[in-house]
Amino acid sequence: MTFAKALILLVGLFLMPFFLGLLPTKKNMSVKITWAAGFLLEWAIVYVCFLPCIIMNFHFSVAAKASVIGCSVLSLIGIAVALLEKRFKEIFTVKRNRLSKREIVYLGIFLAVVLFQLYKTIFFAYEDGDDAFYVATSQIADSSDTMYRLDAYIGIPVEVNYRYALAPFPMWVALLARVSKVNVATIAHSVVAPVLILVTYVIYAEISKLIFENDNKKRYLFLMLLSVFFMFENVSTSTQGTFLLTRARQGKEALANVILPFLFLTLFRIIKENLEISFKDWLLLITTCTAAALSSLLGNILAPLMILALFIYMIVKKQKLKSLIVLGSTVLPSIFAVLLYVKY
Repeated sequence: MTFAKALILLVGLFLMPFFLGLLPTKKNMSVKITWAAGFLLEWAIVYVCFLPCIIMNFHFSVAAKASVIGCSVLSLIGIAVALLEKRFKEIFTVKRNRLSKREIVYLGIFLAVVLFQLYKTIFFAYEDGDDAFYVATSQIADSSDTMYRLDAYIGIPVEVNYRYALAPFPMWVALLARVSKVNVATIAHSVVAPVLILVTYVIYAEISKLIFENDNKKRYLFLMLLSVFFMFENVSTSTQGTFLLTRARQGKEALANVILPFLFLTLFRIIKENLEISFKDWLLLITTCTAAALSSLLGNILAPLMILALFIYMIVKKQKLKSLIVLGSTVLPSIFAVLLYVKY
């Protein structure tokens, strides 16, 4: 990988998500959660750009250009919003707290385990059977400039299987490969996988902060145990830890370890803020539902179910009808995706 390719990936996976994340996040949110939110917005943009192109049989390059333009424009808008709100100084302000010896031990073990997981992910990539389809689907899109029109196993023309085409997460992987000029397999195994592992732990770090507040000992103990438990969850091919450490380049992993935990974080924060749903909260929720639609068809069920839980809680708390309508509108992308699935 040349320096130019590495620089493009650095911009695409770190800087651009951060700039995108400035748009839906609030002024008091940290740089870590802003970066994580940016991935969801990027996935939402990719979904909006790619889905019509897949249905109308446009070339992959058309959807790719639309996605790059959309992400670039919204990144610039995010920067402008942050400048108007004077957020950059607050975002990068680091509060230094003196840690006790036990907190240092817990945090050290957590960081060591995460580094070990990243090392194994990058240099000892696990071969999952689904890669024969998902990674090949990304490779075919990049090389043939078509989307879901060629069989991923043998390359012959086929009818579009909308079970997969309506959740085009492999197209995001192909988009990264097209923009960076790096092979799809390298992107999937050695670039996307470790980055999504980092995003996962960033989200859980924010969840620990929301649950335990300023109790660093409990926060670091929670993160340490979480990282260790993930390493021993390979009792099935479908556990959260298995997806995180062996299938991190697949849409189902993004749903289980990034999108749904981020949705939990957002919903829990809304509850702690007395059920006040601001415009940016609405934007985060509808972005998360759209990203869930990109990752997996199951995301169109699980994400609305989580929002339904808050909806019921708000009814019990006798919230205003306007707030209930605002919350209900955030699941519209999932409803639209389900209707498309029924149609096709």
